[in-house]
Amino acid sequence: DDTGEVPLARRVRHALIEHRSAALFGAFIIGAAITPFLFMQGVGGAFLPSILGGYVLALVVSYLAALLLTPAVGSLILDGPPSSAPIRAMHRSYDRRLASRVTSPLIATGALVLIVGLGAAAMAFLAPSLEPDLEERDVLVAMEGAPGTSLTAMSDRTEAVVAELAAIPGVRTVGAHVGRAITSDQVANVNEAEVWVGIDLTADYDLTVARIGEVAARQTDMLTEVTTHTSQRVDEVLGRAEQDIVVRVYGEDESVLDQKSAEIETAMSRLDGISELRVDTPPTEQALQVMVDLGPAQAVGLKPGDVRRQAAILLNGITVGNLFDEQKVFDVVVWGVPEIRQSPETVRDLLIETEAFGRVRLDQVASVSAEPSPAEIRHESVFTYRDVTANVVGRSVDSVAAEVEAAVAGVDFPLEHHAELLGTFSERQSQRVLMTALWIGAAVFVFLLLQAALNSWKLAAGLFPVLAGAVGGGLIAAWVTGGTVSLGSIAALVVVFGFAVRQSIVTIKEYQRLQREGGRPFGPDVVVQGTRNRLASLITTTVASILFLLPIAIRGPSIGFEIVQPMAVVAIGGLLATAVLTVVALPALYLALGDAEDAIVWGEELFGTISLTDLEEQMEVES
Repeated sequence: DDTGEVPLARRVRHALIEHRSAALFGAFIIGAAITPFLFMQGVGGAFLPSILGGYVLALVVSYLAALLLTPAVGSLILDGPPSSAPIRAMHRSYDRRLASRVTSPLIATGALVLIVGLGAAAMAFLAPSLEPDLEERDVLVAMEGAPGTSLTAMSDRTEAVVAELAAIPGVRTVGAHVGRAITSDQVANVNEAEVWVGIDLTADYDLTVARIGEVAARQTDMLTEVTTHTSQRVDEVLGRAEQDIVVRVYGEDESVLDQKSAEIETAMSRLDGISELRVDTPPTEQALQVMVDLGPAQAVGLKPGDVRRQAAILLNGITVGNLFDEQKVFDVVVWGVPEIRQSPETVRDLLIETEAFGRVRLDQVASVSAEPSPAEIRHESVFTYRDVTANVVGRSVDSVAAEVEAAVAGVDFPLEHHAELLGTFSERQSQRVLMTALWIGAAVFVFLLLQAALNSWKLAAGLFPVLAGAVGGGLIAAWVTGGTVSLGSIAALVVVFGFAVRQSIVTIKEYQRLQREGGRPFGPDVVVQGTRNRLASLITTTVASILFLLPIAIRGPSIGFEIVQPMAVVAIGGLLATAVLTVVALPALYLALGDAEDAIVWGEELFGTISLTDLEEQMEVES
């Protein structure tokens, strides 16, 4: 215009061109950092890809909005000088207190060492808890009786458990079902039952669940488990082992399996951190064993197969035909009267037909006894097995598993018998090499993208401590507030990493712009002025984000906020660390690693750039 001032529309265009390459490089870097999470297995692999996929989608939409909508809106609503009272106060405070300190290498190094060191220490004490710990008010008590338990017996037992659970203070409703309905999607026998317990919203959740667990633990002759619908579905989908450590003993001889399982159990019981240690032996039931005495059987003209076949028909029956009624098929089975199956004594009195001697009693040609027999035979491939299971408390699973592996190696096994270490530890071991390779590849790719964005190998390498410090701030916040790393925490760390990448690239590119346009030589004046120019944007973005997250963080891990609350806490810690390091550490880092030649950036040659000086010269030509 006539005053020589650059029109607002052209200033908006200049700002857009200045920042679009930084935003695009930042998006690529975040994508590279997210890639390893997409190949995780277990609980992380079930939940993180969808969470981070939503974040990537939001990132793409925000990038398009920044390119298309923000310039248009800015051209319409901005008026007057781009400043305000808070921003001017912020600049005055910066000029008085920080301008002379942002170039200090001692302060920068101290801030980096402090934040990165505390973050590394916090990470050592943080416990991973990737499965969503939702405070569900409907709790499932799964019950499984011994194989062969009748429907009547299981129903009576379930009714007794329901009565005990209904008497617990805080329990609102109790319902149960036994076995499997005809159209049910679950496979269950009549010896299985599920009891659903509804907890009142005003009741103490942890205390009520503990009391429900006590009732379940008192059912010593049954397998019981207290869980929630979410945990049950996660276990079903992942098909994972329920215990941290599972030692599976393979072999053919049942007695050897029992002996070696007991030896491994004894060895594991001496290790620190082992809890809930037990040998998972298959359930047994009383079964009649008929052993043919060959001498007496041959004397009456019976072969062993004849004796067993006739006894089996009398006791178990034989199908002799079928009946058809209303499009249904019913088997016709012939067997002995119920009185002969009451006890081993009545079975011994069974009459066995012979060709030459008429009928003889069963106990004259065979011995009959009631012996415990496995109700189910567990096998993998061609081997039967026993499992020795345990959980880990107070120590890392990896360290305990290494000791368990050494203890198992000290057990001698006969031929055709051996043991293997399974469980969640084994799952992590199988993917450790893959995940290590992916993380190394992601780090290299991030490094190459930073070099392309900043046109400097040294600056690209120097930014890694700053990014680590931003993540460290989130880890410190997680440690202070709970000591666990959840799904929400990991998602927040990714968001913090992206924020730190964007702020770092944009700030360094501001330093390089001042060198190109202002004709300022490389030195302290460039970083002091550049940091001052970026201060308002950095502080307002950080404060606005924290104000948005603060109510969620203060609310605590209440119902419905189990995932987003730790996410908010970690994000706040990371945002604060990023703001501090951008103002305190990044200027000194640029002075130490940058140079005058870095002002021309490959990314800007690729995406294009234009300065205010160019705009003013273009206006003069047009005039």
